Amino acid sequence: MKLTRVNPVELRRHGIAFIKELEELEDELEQLLEKHGYRIAYHYELESLSIDEEDVELIEREMGRKPLLTIPLVKTKEPHDGLYRAIVLEDSEVVLVRTRLTNKGVEKDIIRLE
Repeated sequence: MKLTRVNPVELRRHGIAFIKELEELEDELEQLLEKHGYRIAYHYELESLSIDEEDVELIEREMGRKPLLTIPLVKTKEPHDGLYRAIVLEDSEVVLVRTRLTNKGVEKDIIRLE
């Protein structure tokens, strides 16, 4: 059997470049997040990098820019008050989205890193 739509050599080349760039992004992001008491939640699946439509709408409404990438986080400082994700916007700004369960239901907050 032979694949006709996918060139494995090209796919491998793009995959290696993607992994290298993702590692560089992770290093830079890790340095920024460490100052604020967060770290990247290893190991995440690549599917988790996709942003659901509800979050896209929230970020575009609140920030006026499109989100490009999301990475799950772990909060290292107290209080541990929700689930966090780093969102990289189209202009490379990084914001956090906190999702928490309250008496009113699921609430999401956008936190700007300064």
